[in-house]
Amino acid sequence: DGRTLYFTSNRQGGAGQADLWMIYLKENGEWTAPVNLGSSINTEGIEQSPFIHPDNGTLYFSSDGHPGMGKTDFFFSRKNANGTWDKPVNLGYPINTNAEERNIIVTARGDVTGVVAVANSFQAASRPARIRRCSSSDQNCECRQRLW
Repeated sequence: DGRTLYFTSNRQGGAGQADLWMIYLKENGEWTAPVNLGSSINTEGIEQSPFIHPDNGTLYFSSDGHPGMGKTDFFFSRKNANGTWDKPVNLGYPINTNAEERNIIVTARGDVTGVVAVANSFQAASRPARIRRCSSSDQNCECRQRLW
């Protein structure tokens, strides 16, 4: 909607090591106080890399606190009419792997166009992350998948 900012923070009032939060830009140009996205999204672990879909109702994020395939996996959740979030759904293979999935980009049609993954913590400290890019013309991309 151009007025809501989703972010990761380890601020007080969170559920875990890092939580997803949102703030809203009011008509007077001031930001609201941060609002935690709640226990359906946030765990005792780390939730990070929020990506809100252009539909403004689907949130993609990375988590090590929800059950997954690797250290961190991608999940999505849909916003309910009352502003709460559904239980997150793991995106599964081939989007998620045994690596650390960190960032994801999804088009308005629901195509994954990019995924950033780190193979292990040593790689994270010594080399840039492995980037898997997908485009609508690349039918052989390992992560190319329509999400709905």
